[in-house]
Amino acid sequence: MDAAKRVARSPRRRLIGTWKSDRRLTLSNLHRYHLLTGARKRRLGSSFGRLVLRYTRRRLYIDLGETKWTAKYDILAEDSSSIVLRIHSEDLWKRADPLVADILKEMMAAPRLEHIQFRTRRGGEYYWIGCGFYCEWFKRQRA
Repeated sequence: MDAAKRVARSPRRRLIGTWKSDRRLTLSNLHRYHLLTGARKRRLGSSFGRLVLRYTRRRLYIDLGETKWTAKYDILAEDSSSIVLRIHSEDLWKRADPLVADILKEMMAAPRLEHIQFRTRRGGEYYWIGCGFYCEWFKRQRA
């Protein structure tokens, strides 16, 4: 499929599929990362590039190494290049690996909104989400 056809698809249809955190692109845009050195820089850098998200029409499947869970989502809004989801946690953090359970509890204890911005870069499909002081980028994975 060429780039023009990918861009013409609605965000609702673009979302469906598997997306993986793009470590290189996320870190290149994370200004704090460039100020760090040594072990701190390596520790922060190792946090990205492992998260895999798979969207179906109604569910989100999350894979972070040993921690895997699912969530329902609703589409609240969309425009030509973005979509807003409400993700329902259903206490999924209770089934998470103990090391990440506290983080997940904070992030997913209540339904949360996520604004996804789609981009096409060098022939690949990407999206980014704002995460406080940085944006995390995800790249579409081919089957």
